[in-house]
Amino acid sequence: MLKNSKSAIKWYFKGLFPIKLLLMLIVLILIFELVLYVYYKELPDVRDKINVLWSLTILISVLFNPPILASGVAHIARTRDMTIFEVSLIGSWTSTAIAKVIAIMIYILPYILLQYVILYLFIVEQNVIGFELGVLVILSLLLYCGLAILLTLSGSRVVAVLGSIMLSFLLPLSALITISTLSIYKITHINTMFSILLFTLNPLTAYVASYIYGLDLVNWELGAIVILAVFFIMLCFYVYAFSKKIEIKI
Repeated sequence: MLKNSKSAIKWYFKGLFPIKLLLMLIVLILIFELVLYVYYKELPDVRDKINVLWSLTILISVLFNPPILASGVAHIARTRDMTIFEVSLIGSWTSTAIAKVIAIMIYILPYILLQYVILYLFIVEQNVIGFELGVLVILSLLLYCGLAILLTLSGSRVVAVLGSIMLSFLLPLSALITISTLSIYKITHINTMFSILLFTLNPLTAYVASYIYGLDLVNWELGAIVILAVFFIMLCFYVYAFSKKIEIKI
């Protein structure tokens, strides 16, 4: 099992980091975020800074996350025939599934670190929002990554890539629309279950929105625990379904 896992990981490391694509994406993201940071630094009012931070969380959630996740999923998504070839080469369905998960986790790690550092620069000068924002950006990426991995069970690279783009775009967009609707009707008190659901759709924007619109959400620690639980359930289901050759019928 251990030998199979090592072979599988080596297999998926081949071509894992498309340097030109990653460099282009990271440079574009950095340009947007650094321009926003320069503007942020010049603002004297804390409230205005939180509004800029809100804009940054929207950019990260809706524009930056989808292409990064899609480019990672494109590397591990395979057709049914290719999957059978890989398993025969590696020697174990379970090892292949685990290797796919490890590969995409390593792929998005540089991007996670980048966003963590950027968010740290934004929050280090004011005491309203702290390090938990960096934790939440990591959790949101893990959540969408788990969904993207599940889509690879379809046996179609097109479905996996397009599906991951749509989910990582539509889920945070749904959270933003919900938050906007609540603010329009001046609703601040939300029951626990709906609050957890909103937090799960996009923990990053939900948390910052609680400061801007005064939403009474669950504390971020509880939201983080729920997201981690959902993420590990998705990974366990993926490994089980892949090893049992269960496909998503799309």
